[in-house]
Amino acid sequence: MHYFTREWAKKHTVKVIRPYYYYEKEVVQKNKKVFINGVEVIVVKPIWFPIVKKSLISRKSILKLIDRKPDVIICHKNTAYLPFFFLKGHFNVPFIVGIHTTDILFSRKNLFKKRQRNVFKHTDLFAYRSNTVKKLFENIFQEFSNQPSFIANSGIPESAIRTKKTYKHSKMKRILYVGTLIDRKNADKILIALSNLPFQFEFTVIGEGLNLEMLKKLSRKLGIDSHVFFKGFIQRKQVFEEMDKHDYFVMPSINETFGLVYLEAMSRGMVVVGMRHTGIDGIIVDQKNGFLSENESQHSITSKIRQVFELNPQQQQLVIDCALKTVRNYTNKKAADYYLKQIVNLISKSM
Repeated sequence: MHYFTREWAKKHTVKVIRPYYYYEKEVVQKNKKVFINGVEVIVVKPIWFPIVKKSLISRKSILKLIDRKPDVIICHKNTAYLPFFFLKGHFNVPFIVGIHTTDILFSRKNLFKKRQRNVFKHTDLFAYRSNTVKKLFENIFQEFSNQPSFIANSGIPESAIRTKKTYKHSKMKRILYVGTLIDRKNADKILIALSNLPFQFEFTVIGEGLNLEMLKKLSRKLGIDSHVFFKGFIQRKQVFEEMDKHDYFVMPSINETFGLVYLEAMSRGMVVVGMRHTGIDGIIVDQKNGFLSENESQHSITSKIRQVFELNPQQQQLVIDCALKTVRNYTNKKAADYYLKQIVNLISKSM
């Protein structure tokens, strides 16, 4: 959201209220105001009641933080629209809700789904974070499928996009993974696939998570640990440097809201492998500007990686060129400008 708001703040007044919940690792001070790239951000720490396992945000304390009536209220994810929905009624202004994959998962419990419905029936505009999220949402909340909406894709810095990358053929396949090491990312299936394919490879894994030790153990068990390099967490600048050293980005993740890292990999001229029916599906067109595994089965992931590795140099170059062309339409500024256009249109209609 910051990449949206910092663009909006160049011509408009933007106030961000950021709730930090008990399970988040960052150490923050309650009601601390900071300015980040011209955007006013106020940190709010909800009160946590462990016995009933509920968080509470005081409405009075929130209203004290808002010094003027806003023209529009925007809430992304259930951690924002559930506690802050009351602001719509208080100020009687248009209300936008951003829908992420986590909102779909949240709705699996009927109690939560009931609370979501109460918010959604008063929502003026839905901002879906990808086409896939929109489809999943409308399958569950069919009564809102005709409500005004748009796709609010993320973007990347225009400066990060390479103008050109020339593919250099090598027998050594240099593969990169960047992401949290958890089950739904399927990093273990990448390891198994690589161990079963007849190619020389170096596999670099960037990220931390609950599955780190399991993945290290698996690479040793498969006998490929000398070809797998776990780098842990590194800064974004270093991630781009690693992308420039590798040819393939592989992360067949499921339940991915969008997957900004896929765009980042494409922007550096990497051949990307993702998953169908996730946020990047539709932006990546299989076998054109990247590749998509049909499902998360081991067979599907292995077959897709094999297909990518068997491309000839001309085919590799075509995919790289097409990927670079695609990401030029997904910059931070273009994404923020498009979102802002929807906001302005909504405000105009409400007047």
